[in-house]
Amino acid sequence: MDKNLTFSKEHKPLFKSTDMKDQGKKLVKIIGIAVVSAENLEKLKETIDKLGAKHASLGVIEKQQYMDVAGSLLFALEKHLADNWNEELAKIWTDTYLAIMEIMLQGAEHYKPEEEKKKKKKDCIIL
Repeated sequence: MDKNLTFSKEHKPLFKSTDMKDQGKKLVKIIGIAVVSAENLEKLKETIDKLGAKHASLGVIEKQQYMDVAGSLLFALEKHLADNWNEELAKIWTDTYLAIMEIMLQGAEHYKPEEEKKKKKKDCIIL
């Protein structure tokens, strides 16, 4: 049984140049940090907000996109943790993921494609 993070066909283009095993590890790591810090999630808000803006620059701007990832993440966690997975863990991970999602969606609202273009243009060296 596959324990790695997988996505539907419509989301695969977002990950065309992504190592999914690595992406899954990153996702579990950031949410794991948030689970441990759930009572102090405010301390991570700036980082998560920036992550939302980064995702927006890659085309991840809709709540449904995040919800699809939530389903995939919880499925992978349940398979990976097997007998250690229970309703309490599912609730903790779900609640934390949803809190992160809301902050990331706020960060996505801050993303301005014009600024990204200016930055890229500024970083270019013309010979």
